[in-house]
Amino acid sequence: MQGIERLNEAFRTFTLASDGLKDYYHALKDQVLLLNEELKVKNTELKETLGFLNSVIHCIGEAIVVTDVGSRVLVMNKAAEEVLGVALASAKGKALEALGLQWMLKEGEVEIGTGKGMKTLDISSSAVNDETGRSIGLVLLLRDVTSQREIEAERQRN
Repeated sequence: MQGIERLNEAFRTFTLASDGLKDYYHALKDQVLLLNEELKVKNTELKETLGFLNSVIHCIGEAIVVTDVGSRVLVMNKAAEEVLGVALASAKGKALEALGLQWMLKEGEVEIGTGKGMKTLDISSSAVNDETGRSIGLVLLLRDVTSQREIEAERQRN
């Protein structure tokens, strides 16, 4: 009899442990579902923010190029594509040097030849840092100052 009682006690202990594990599993499952919903909301918010930021970059009239720390192109707006004569689709992921655009890394004015003649660009840059302050990229702003320089040259001639 004692063997049966021990077996029954073991079965009761197993059943209690099994029920506890089931309850714990269901609680974990509910928590995972809740976290998945929160993740979906955050992903939607991130997509909306990214879309907004892309819209801002692309509607700015100045040429903007964003690179990573290896000077590889991540983003560039239409104005940059027009000024540089390079499409984002062909430039994305490539180093500025590989595209023949390493001159963009120097701040100040630079003259470049385009299919439409010479242009004078004023280049400025800003480091992109992560939350720890570590540099993760660079934003390059290229302003076409050709007409201003032509006006200044005309004034000096007169």
